[in-house]
Amino acid sequence: MDTSRDTGAPLVTRKKTYATEEVWDCHRSIIAKLYQDEKMSLKQVKQIMERDYSLYATERMFKTRLRSWGLEKKLKESEA
Repeated sequence: MDTSRDTGAPLVTRKKTYATEEVWDCHRSIIAKLYQDEKMSLKQVKQIMERDYSLYATERMFKTRLRSWGLEKKLKESEA
């Protein structure tokens, strides 16, 4: 007896929707804490935000957002 349930219908996969302005604003403090306070890499922050908060964005989107929030880790020459 075949117990598999292959109906022939394709599996439905959800398309990732990139974060909106509102989503970024809601998660700003979490991102800042992870990136600056806990000294996580951008890649680590991106993974945590996707896994735990369903915030999907490219690395470039994260970099742009961090820069606009003034959350850069690297010191500029004038600040060193």
